[in-house]
Amino acid sequence: MDSLAGTDVFAAISGCTWKQLPPGFGLSGVTAFRRFTEWTEARVWASSIA
Repeated sequence: MDSLAGTDVFAAISGCTWKQLPPGFGLSGVTAFRRFTEWTEARVWASSIA
């Protein structure tokens, strides 16, 4: 989850699109977006914040 959480923070702060993520995150933009969508639907973010 660390890589995906890092991509979310980076995208939110920098304003970049998923496709513009630096390769250092180890996820392609497509993979990061897909996992973000899946985890959002599974309410992973809600349980990690609470």
